[in-house]
Formats: sequence, structure tokens, C-alpha cells
Amino acid sequence: MIEVGLARSVVQIAEIMAAKETVTEREIELWVEFLGPVWRTPEMPFALLRWATAMHTEGLSTISPGRYAQFVFGEVTAADRSSEPPEA
Repeated sequence: MIEVGLARSVVQIAEIMAAKETVTEREIELWVEFLGPVWRTPEMPFALLRWATAMHTEGLSTISPGRYAQFVFGEVTAADRSSEPPEA
């Protein structure tokens, strides 16, 4: 069973993302799978990265897990640097 707060958050995030593109059932399933068990815990940022990795692996997102790491932790990973053009 999913908590009401988690369900509301998932819907809010889906609504934000829906403005840009369609959110699939599988994307929601992955969100619930990875973030549901750790919602509002210190483990949540790491679960977000596991979710981003699963999304990328399944071809559901073009955003690299490194980009999410940068967003969450303010870091740029080596993998993230290699996918960007060199600075002028």
C-alpha cells in the first residue's frame, strides 16, 4: 500500500513532468519502487539516483544519472563530463 503523502508527491511530480512530456506507467512504477521505501529518509537522494539510473537504462530518460547527481549533490561526475562538449 502506498502512503497518501507519497501518492500526492508522485502525482505532483508527474504533473510537472507532464507539461514537458508524457509520463508512462513504467516511470511511475520505478518511482514507487525506488523512492517509496525511503520516502523522507536520509536515503532518499541515493534512491533518486538509482531511479534515474533505471530510467536511463530502460530508455525512459535521456537525462544521465550524472546530471541527477549534479542536481542532488552539486557534483559533476567523470561520466557526466565526458558527455559534454569541451568548454571554449
